[in-house]
Amino acid sequence: MDFKGLLTKAVGAVKRGRVLYYPGCLTQGCLPKAFQNYKSLLHDAGIDYFMIPELSCCGSPLLGAGYKEAFEEQKNLNMRLLKKHGVSKIVSNCPHCVRVFKDLYGVETEHISKTLDSSGFKPTRDHGEFSYHDPCLLAKSGVIAEPRSLLKKRGFTIKEPFHCKERTFCCGAGGGLKQNNPELASKIASARIKQLRAAGIVTSCPYCYLHLKENLNPSIGKHVFEMSEVLFDE
Repeated sequence: MDFKGLLTKAVGAVKRGRVLYYPGCLTQGCLPKAFQNYKSLLHDAGIDYFMIPELSCCGSPLLGAGYKEAFEEQKNLNMRLLKKHGVSKIVSNCPHCVRVFKDLYGVETEHISKTLDSSGFKPTRDHGEFSYHDPCLLAKSGVIAEPRSLLKKRGFTIKEPFHCKERTFCCGAGGGLKQNNPELASKIASARIKQLRAAGIVTSCPYCYLHLKENLNPSIGKHVFEMSEVLFDE
């Protein structure tokens, strides 16, 4: 099977800059609005970023499925492109991509919430209450304060569940569970939604967002938002 061909994704037009923005395959393919939102947020925050159209999938799905050789092939292909374009830092809104580029590629990489929180992100004074769902990978890597800081700068208050921050509760989509045991994955998502007490639920991982939203029962009066939806001021 041609894994390289299946996973190759174009990620937008090249712009001159010093920080590479990499949205990840899921954001690019399934969340075009979030993709545009994050580009606008980076621009508005004064981040001089660029993109590489031919940069492929980071390889996380291959590695998770056990295709180590295919992952290494994908990694080597991407590393050549990163070196060609002189990339020294990557920013991504996908925690899975951040982990792979940082830990397995050895490239300085950070989640976009850290980038925006430490930049010229403009505070506003909206009103509303949200429960923030900590994605497992972000919480484990210590990215806990930054997403909350951004929400507070936007004017929102945060209603924390018992399982949050370092004690976060998985959404059910990770580790291949959604693909291999979708029934159990959905039960976990439903349990997590009950734990998130506010009517508005925000998360900063595309996998968590799509899985929680897919398993949300509209009758309970809750709504799930991807982080850029509440940060971007149209």
